[in-house]
Amino acid sequence: MRPLKLTMSAFGPYAGEVSLDMRKLGNGGIYLICGDTGAGKTTIFDAVCFALYGKASGDIRDKSSFRSKYANDETKTYVELEFEYNGEMYKVTRNPEYLRKSKRGEGFAKQGANATLILPNGTVVSKTNEVTAKIEEILGVDKNQFSQIAMIAQGDFRKLLNCDTKERKEIFRKIFKTEPYSQIEYKLSSLFNELKKKREREKQSINQYISQFSCGENDTLSPSLESAKNGEVLIDDVISLMNKIVEKDSARYNELNNFLEKTDKETAKLTSALAVAKNQEESKKEYANILKEIEIADKNFNESKKVNSDSAAKNETLEALSKKINLIEDKMPKFDEFEKVQNELNIDIQTVKENEQLLKIKENEYASLTCDIEEKTKRLQIYKNSLIDIERLNSKLNDIKNKVQSLEELKNEIKKYKEEKEKYSLLQEKAKSALDKYNNLNDEYSMKYTAFLSEQAGIMASELKDGEPCPVCGSKNHPNRAVISENAPSAADVEKAKALAQKSQEYASEAGKECSCKKAVIDTLLQNVKAKAEKLFDTSENIIENVNLQNGELKKEYEDTKALLEEAESKDIMRKKLETDIPKMQEKSTLTLQEISACKAAVASLKARVDEKSGSVMKLKNELDFDTKSHALAKQNEYKAQVQLIKAEIEKAKENLDKSKSRLDTLLGKKLSLENSIKDFENYDVEKLLQKLAELENTKSEENEKAKLVYYRTENNKSLLKEIRARSRDLALLDKKYVWLKSLSETANGDISGKEKITLETFVQMTYFDRILRKANLRLLTMSDGQYELIRRHDAETLKKNEGLALDVLDHFNGSTRSVSTLSGGESFMASLSLALGLSDEIQSSSGGIKLDTMFVDEGFGSLDDEALDRALSALNSLSQGGRLVGIISHIDALASRIDNKIIVTKDRQNGSFAKIVAQ
Repeated sequence: MRPLKLTMSAFGPYAGEVSLDMRKLGNGGIYLICGDTGAGKTTIFDAVCFALYGKASGDIRDKSSFRSKYANDETKTYVELEFEYNGEMYKVTRNPEYLRKSKRGEGFAKQGANATLILPNGTVVSKTNEVTAKIEEILGVDKNQFSQIAMIAQGDFRKLLNCDTKERKEIFRKIFKTEPYSQIEYKLSSLFNELKKKREREKQSINQYISQFSCGENDTLSPSLESAKNGEVLIDDVISLMNKIVEKDSARYNELNNFLEKTDKETAKLTSALAVAKNQEESKKEYANILKEIEIADKNFNESKKVNSDSAAKNETLEALSKKINLIEDKMPKFDEFEKVQNELNIDIQTVKENEQLLKIKENEYASLTCDIEEKTKRLQIYKNSLIDIERLNSKLNDIKNKVQSLEELKNEIKKYKEEKEKYSLLQEKAKSALDKYNNLNDEYSMKYTAFLSEQAGIMASELKDGEPCPVCGSKNHPNRAVISENAPSAADVEKAKALAQKSQEYASEAGKECSCKKAVIDTLLQNVKAKAEKLFDTSENIIENVNLQNGELKKEYEDTKALLEEAESKDIMRKKLETDIPKMQEKSTLTLQEISACKAAVASLKARVDEKSGSVMKLKNELDFDTKSHALAKQNEYKAQVQLIKAEIEKAKENLDKSKSRLDTLLGKKLSLENSIKDFENYDVEKLLQKLAELENTKSEENEKAKLVYYRTENNKSLLKEIRARSRDLALLDKKYVWLKSLSETANGDISGKEKITLETFVQMTYFDRILRKANLRLLTMSDGQYELIRRHDAETLKKNEGLALDVLDHFNGSTRSVSTLSGGESFMASLSLALGLSDEIQSSSGGIKLDTMFVDEGFGSLDDEALDRALSALNSLSQGGRLVGIISHIDALASRIDNKIIVTKDRQNGSFAKIVAQ
């Protein structure tokens, strides 16, 4: 990558746009960036790095400070870099986020960060992240790698030289990406520790299973089992011992199980005999109970026969009740007719009442309408002149409105008059002040002029000579010459005082004219005010002071007139309403009188029909046995209920007779059956049977508990033995893996006993470090005139501490090896620069053929003497071979005289910095 043209706008200390055509520096060699301290030399490096990656070259500068504090609000902040890579041209433009002047209105707005990249084929890549990713793809390095390869930033020279192994390890880890080796170390160590823990867990698990294994209290194998639990027996022997215990317990369980089966058979026989004895006893008790029940059933049967024989008398009662029910049923239509006529009568009576009530309402309504018509006719006479009042008041209101408008105009005229009068007062003050000033200056001029004339005698006397005549008196003797006073004004002073007095007079005259003009204006305004006041109020006396009072009176008159108008309008509305309502009320009164006549006729007709229907109701009521149909139905239902009750009693008596006979027959059958069974019963001794059964149950319970104990122990031991066998197989596999993983982890982490404590990552970094030192020493030997060579420390103590990256210097002049910290300032710079250049070469070499044709070195040369400076430049010149362009930032004069091509940066405190290229 070779920069061709760099443009910076409002970037860092550069206020405006600065363009550097770096092609003028040539295709190779060294150029110098020099100038004032703080002028912006390092900013050129920052601009290149920012254009490519959006970040500054060093770690101490933040991209938020890129906006120039010297720039105008309208100037945009950006960096544009044209560069060449592998023979193709690229152009990248990038701006940081900053505050710019708002395009709309006042204030500022945020300008977002953005970037564009134009590729050789014309394709444009945009957005900051996409452009950065594309640059990394083109160059093959990210920002950190680019800084390490192409930019040796200010303050970074001695960082790698003087750091300890731990710091150097972190630097190499980032540069050469050796962290995967550290992760391998950690992973192997983690796997080994995890395997170790897992192996211990397996052992603990097996021991836990063995501790749970058990055998009988008096078992001959019990001592051997205790030895196994104490870890005194090998695992294979433990498994063999457990097999013997399980086999022995299984045989014992079979013996106990056979005994229990035999006991179960004997218990079943005894239980069966007891059941038979119990059934015989129950049958005897049942026979005795049946005899008692037969006696009761026979008694019930006889009583049921007697009740059933009394049912014939109840049939006569049933016949009489049926006749009564039928008689009521025949008269039911008469009840319907009676209810119909009675309802019609009730309706007619109600209708008569309603019509009489309606007649009364209509008569009251007619009387009320008559009164209302009379009252509203009187009110209409009161409101008949309301329309004339409205016209009169509207006219008056318009007159008042016109007066109010004229008064407002008058108020404006008065306001304007007062404003102009105020201005006139100020002009009077101004004219008076100008006149006073003129009088003072004129008095001063008169005094100076008089004093000047008074001093003319002294001036002439100073020019008189003895023997020569006086131009005034002609005397040649001058014994008492006039003397010039010390404060006498000169002619120039008099002229100056005169000019000031004349200028003041002119100013006072102008002020007087201006005052006169303003007086004419206010006089005219006052005349207009008085004329309008005469027109409005027939007088102009005190109008300016009383105009607000006049305004208040007009407003009050307006409000009073408006209230009277509203009252007149309200009366007119009432007049119109009355003129409409009265004819309607008169019409309604006539209709109401007609309704009264019709209502009286209807009441007379209804009363005649009520009298007729009342006679029909009395006739029907005399023909019926009950007052109402509901009473007749209630009595009929009462007779029907008695019929149902008697029928139910007859049916129940027959049912009871049948049941009692069936019960008696059933009990006699059971009695006969039980008598036949009891004849064949055996005699059992129940107590002896129960005693023998209890003895068998106790023996069975004891043996069953023993069998359970042996069974559960055997099953538990089998399960434990299965787990122990499986775990022992797993443990054997873990032991095999443990051996090789332990060896591998110790090798990678430098933990092999008696060996160097070098980890895998440190070993890889040592390889890179040796390569860097070989490249660095090629330059250091040149710079130090063959005296110094950097070497990695190899002593055993260092390697035991995992410090394989410690650095020493070999002094070829005395053959001694010592720490790099003992080097002087100039020697440290040469060693640091050589190491940085060696690191740059190694990174570029190990990055897959990356080609960067430019390099920047920032400061550090001030500690070198002339001879060392020449050797350092010779080493840097070797870098420029093959077309590499090396830029050096420095402010020392010795470099300026040795390097022809330069970028000169100058600083202006008000306008920011400027840069230009000087090339030969």
